[in-house]
Formats: sequence, structure tokens, C-alpha cells
Amino acid sequence: MDKETNIKLKDILDIVIFIKDQAATKEDLKVLVTKDDLKAVENKLENRMDSMENRMDSMENRMDSMENRMEEGFSSIHTELQEIRMELKSINKRLDELEKRTIEDANVMAQEINELKHRVKKLEQKWVQQSV
Repeated sequence: MDKETNIKLKDILDIVIFIKDQAATKEDLKVLVTKDDLKAVENKLENRMDSMENRMDSMENRMDSMENRMEEGFSSIHTELQEIRMELKSINKRLDELEKRTIEDANVMAQEINELKHRVKKLEQKWVQQSV
């Protein structure tokens, strides 16, 4: 055999030895994932994703419901606040009128008291003059 053939045979032998040493055996392949295994995992993931989507939809519906109830509640509170403001304005107006009347009445009474004091003073003077 010539030298070139020997080199080729040696290269082929090295390749065969490498494949023998590195090749997977049937036992090695048993622990690898099969297409059926991958399909089962894919199905489980799809089921979980579907379940999560359903839960998300349910949560979204509940959030929408809560949002609607909150908006209704806030609207009701806003209406009540408007009514309270109007009632407070009315009360303040009546209170202002009452204060004004009270001041007027107090002034009238003070004037009447002064007039009565003046009359009493005159009567006292008249009585003193008659007694003497």
C-alpha cells in the first residue's frame, strides 16, 4: 500500500474510533425526549395557557364590574354632595336672615329700654316732686 492510502485508512480508522467512542447508544437515547413527550408537554402548556386566559378574562370581568359599581357609587356621592351644598347654602341664607333680624330686634329693644328708662326717670322725678 502506498503512503497516501495508509493516511486515508488511518483517517478513516480515526473517524470510526471517534464515532464509536462518541456515538449514542440505545440506552443513551432512552433518556432523550421523544416527539410524543414534546407533544404531551405542549398540550399541558396549552391547557395551562387556556386556564390562565380564562382566569384573566374572569378577573377582567370582575374588575369591570367593580369599576362600574365604583362609578355608580361616586355618582351617588357626588349627587349627595350637591344636595348637601344646596342645603348648606339655604341654611346659611336663613342664618344670615336670622342674625340680621336678631340685630334689628336687639336694636329695637335697646331703644325701647332707653325710652322706658327715660320714662321711669321722669316718673321718679314727678313722684319726688309730688312727695315734697
